[in-house]
Amino acid sequence: MGPFTAPLENVASLVALAEELHLPDHELLLVGDGSGTVYQQPAGWACVAYDRLKPQVVVHAGGLTCGTNNFAELAPYVQALWHHHQDHGQAPRVPVEVAIVSDSELTVRCGNRQYSRHANGCLWAAIEWFETYGYRLHWQHVRRASNSWNVWADQAAAYIRSVIETNQGGLYAHPGTGTGN
Repeated sequence: MGPFTAPLENVASLVALAEELHLPDHELLLVGDGSGTVYQQPAGWACVAYDRLKPQVVVHAGGLTCGTNNFAELAPYVQALWHHHQDHGQAPRVPVEVAIVSDSELTVRCGNRQYSRHANGCLWAAIEWFETYGYRLHWQHVRRASNSWNVWADQAAAYIRSVIETNQGGLYAHPGTGTGN
């Protein structure tokens, strides 16, 4: 079983989005979003990644039983970059030009080094690893719900978060007994 890929007919709308936003030339386009509130509450995230070299569109998504919104806004990009690195034999042709689209102004400003990367430092350390090893990241801010891919990522992240919120009691059931520890 491989990654969850979206149909290639999605490529046209991703290319159109890149053109509409005047994104720089890139091999990898990432559009993602996170959904969360405060550290003590669940969070979800989602990202679509268009790898022009393959060509393929891969969907990345995940959730956390606890995590802030800012953590969830950054997590999809770490996952998508990791997947790209693995998918290209851990030795992609460098530099890898990456366009990252986010509705989180804070994430984009941190990505562009306008703000410090101290909060969620473990995720920013991962981002910096990719930058060190040949990934050139170009961060682009968009208004919330300003394009169909941002809407999709927002809805997917919120859905994943809601699944964790709804089923949190079941997550703590001890295997074999059905009860918690």
